[in-house]
Amino acid sequence: FQDGLPAHAVSRSANSKIKAFCEACTQRELFRNGEVACIQACQRGDGTRFVAYQLFHSCQVQGRCLVLCVQLELCEGDRPNMKIDVAQFHEEARVQLLQALKCLGSPVSLEPPILDHEKDVAFR
Repeated sequence: FQDGLPAHAVSRSANSKIKAFCEACTQRELFRNGEVACIQACQRGDGTRFVAYQLFHSCQVQGRCLVLCVQLELCEGDRPNMKIDVAQFHEEARVQLLQALKCLGSPVSLEPPILDHEKDVAFR
C-alpha cells in the first residue's frame, strides 16, 4: 500500500513496529492474542492516496499462526486530519477484527494481549 509514496509520507516508525510485531508473532512462546495499531499513508492502485488506521492482530487458524490486519480509511490524501477521533476508529477496527476471527474459526478473546514477562518485547 505504500509503493509510490514520497518518503515524507511514509512512517518509518510505524513500518518498524509492524515488522517487529510480525517477527515476534513467529515466536510461539512470546505471547498470544497480541496486536499493534498504526496510522499511515497508503496509495491505491490508481495512484490516489489515503490515510489508514491499521490494526494488526496475531491469531491461530487451523493450528497456523497468522497476522490479520484490519485497515480503515481515515481520510483522503497523505496527511492525517488531526481532528479525527482515533479511539472511534480503534473500536470499529476491533469490531471488524472480532467478526473476521469468528469467520476464520479462530479463538476470539476480548482480553488484552498476554505478554511473557521474561521477554523484553511489548506491543499494544
